[in-house]
Parts: sequence; structure tokens; C-alpha cells
Amino acid sequence: MVESTANDILVSFRGIQKSYDGESLIVRDLNLDIRRGEFLTLLGPSGSGKTTSLMMLAGFETPTAGEILLDGRAINNVPPHKRDMGMVFQNYALFPHMTVSENLAFPLSVRGMAKPDIKERVKRALAMVQLEGFRNRYPAQLSGGQQQRVALARAGVRTAAGADGRTPGRAGQAVARADADGDQAPARTPRRHRGVRHPRSGRGADHV
Repeated sequence: MVESTANDILVSFRGIQKSYDGESLIVRDLNLDIRRGEFLTLLGPSGSGKTTSLMMLAGFETPTAGEILLDGRAINNVPPHKRDMGMVFQNYALFPHMTVSENLAFPLSVRGMAKPDIKERVKRALAMVQLEGFRNRYPAQLSGGQQQRVALARAGVRTAAGADGRTPGRAGQAVARADADGDQAPARTPRRHRGVRHPRSGRGADHV
């Protein structure tokens, strides 16, 4: 196992617990470090706390106990819109009345970004998921795999044009290796974390 230095760690869960009723713990003592550029899967049955853990990271839920660090900074009290983080929901949540390009541009326009910068970031995000030729299509005109790739591109569009011109993280690389319908599995095996548990039966995995 490769040891992580402090500079390698982007996200850290420290002693995280979550209870909705003050009695039952949905997330119990979660301790997890996520390295920069790492592709991680939270694997467990329905009700084991996978989605709740991601919602706490995104800021839509508050931990009952413990601390979440982003790039070494505690973010428990930072609101979602100030975390500069994208999230892909299970139903993709694409705007049906907007084209692919407009869906990607929306989170940038609400932040007041200049139109030339929006255009460039949308272009890079579409290239990241290999959907350049679909920019003017509506979600209903896409396959399920293509809709998923649009949702991934929208989650990463804010960082799609970094100072060094590289695309962000591993998500884009995994999608780029997929076939035209996005159904082919990534070539590399993701790291799995089984520490988030709650005794209920099966539902699919969530991804960070």
C-alpha cells in the first residue's frame, strides 16, 4: 500500500458520524483519506452511508460528529456553493430544455464568469468526455451513457481549463476510455472503501 504524504491528500474524513434521529448512526466513525487524482468507489449495501458521506462532503448534509478537510482546510461550516465542488446525481439532473453546451455553461454563468471563458471551459469539458459533436443536442436526444458523460463534464467544468491546461482528475480519463455509449468499464481498478456500513440490503455504489 502506498503511503500518502500530507500534500498528497485532497479530502480527509476524520471520525465522521452522522445520525438523522439522534439515535441510529448512518455513518459510524468514518476515517478516510482521498489522494489527489485518485478514483475512489464507496461500496456497500443500501443504507450503509455511501450517499450520505458524499452529501456531507458536498455540504448538503452536516456531520453529527467529526471533521471533513478539503485540501487541509476544515469545511464543516462552509456552505455548498463555496466549496467549488461538482456532484453527479444518480438521475444526472440535466436540464431538458437546454442543449449539452448550455447545461455545461449554466454553473459557470450563475457564477458570473465571462462568456469567452465559459466558451473555452465548455469546449475543454466536452473534449474531456469526447462529446464535442453533441454540443447542440438536447438530453432527450442522447443515450443514457452519453447523458452520464454530460453530467460528469458539468461536474468538472469549473476546473476544465486549469492554468496548466490539463483536464482535472481521473474521472475524465475513465470516461475517455469508455465506448460511444459510455458502457465500457474503466481500464484501471478503482480503490474501494468498505468502512461505511449499515445493516440494510443492496444498492449500487457511489463515486467520489
